[in-house]
Amino acid sequence: MLITLAFFISYAASSSFITELSNVLPLRRRETSALLPLTAADSSFFFDVQITIGGQEFFVLADTGSSDLWVVGTGYRCFNGTDNQELPQSACNYSNATYNTSPTFRQIQNETLGVQYGAGIATGCMGTEDVTLGGVTVRGQEFGIADRLTNAGSGIDSGILGLAYPSLTFAHPTTSVDNTSLRENHTTYNPLFTNMFQQGSVAPWFSIAINRLAPGKTSGPGGYLGLGEMPPINYSSTFVSAPVEVNRAIPPSITNGKSEFTEWTLSVDAVIWGHRNNTFQSTNTTRFQAIVDSGGVFNELPAEVVDAVFAQYTKPPVLDPFSGAFMVDCDTIPPLFGLAISGKTFFLLPEDMIYYNKDGSCQSSLVPGISAEGPVAFTISGPFLNNVVSVFDFGKNEMRFAARADGGGSSVYNNSSFC
Repeated sequence: MLITLAFFISYAASSSFITELSNVLPLRRRETSALLPLTAADSSFFFDVQITIGGQEFFVLADTGSSDLWVVGTGYRCFNGTDNQELPQSACNYSNATYNTSPTFRQIQNETLGVQYGAGIATGCMGTEDVTLGGVTVRGQEFGIADRLTNAGSGIDSGILGLAYPSLTFAHPTTSVDNTSLRENHTTYNPLFTNMFQQGSVAPWFSIAINRLAPGKTSGPGGYLGLGEMPPINYSSTFVSAPVEVNRAIPPSITNGKSEFTEWTLSVDAVIWGHRNNTFQSTNTTRFQAIVDSGGVFNELPAEVVDAVFAQYTKPPVLDPFSGAFMVDCDTIPPLFGLAISGKTFFLLPEDMIYYNKDGSCQSSLVPGISAEGPVAFTISGPFLNNVVSVFDFGKNEMRFAARADGGGSSVYNNSSFC
């Protein structure tokens, strides 16, 4: 439902900002916390972190939208996801750093990696290895070695570090997998961070603060991943919390018919947009579920919302039928845009509404979520996360957000239907 209301925007500059908060710290002290720098790559499409697997160092995508840890193995093969034609390795855009088996590696017999992402697939073998992240080591961590891929990297990374729940891991109890059934017949295992907090090495929460790159930059400092630690940046003293929800868009086959947490899913209470020089804004108050996905590129929202927001650009985005991207003039001015979560609206800076591509073109960072059948798994990704500090808490099964001092600011969201 579309309604119009007046509201007051409280910008970040008028808030009190701190660099650490006691109310997001664990109730009991753990042995270790760690703060890891992220590297932004491919024009802020990827945020990578360094990891050591079997004594070998790699960059991997820090991804709250998946759970598996995997890296490419030496000699991996790259394929076109449309026609399955083999391509040169360079087409998959991974780093030259590939995994070679070490003395501590143990292959898991009759178990195969097979994971499907929005952008492609990765398949290979499963094994155990000593893995270190931020100085914290897990002995015998289960992980995948990808040898066939259609999923693309950032140019500097060699795989993915999944930071979601164990039920979303995709090890298959077979010696080979069919690419058409990767979401079925899979076993679960503890992801790396789950093992870290279960062995008492870190608190059961992590934080993320990602930094946008300036237009024209393709890589650079990308922010922080904190294991039981908050990032050293300025952010609001006021956090809101949102409980993790069972994602209604997840097919029952993925969780073996069980009602389980998979990704970091929450409810968005409302979407607010309008002209920046006008205090009267439009609001869609139809609540919807969304995955908070640090490995995602776009904010994928309901189509009716996206269409209404697009109409408020000074030069509205246009769908390119060949690429599927919503292209915009780079000098377009996007509208004010915010997402209401747990009673607070978080606004995005104008530059987070547009992606500046390496070829000089620009595209909208907001796109409509589409599903062939059933519920749509909407996502809020990098463009939103640029403007907040986020905490992902396994201990409480909740997420917490605070506005960054250098973000779009926030305001209290009041609506009589909100509960």
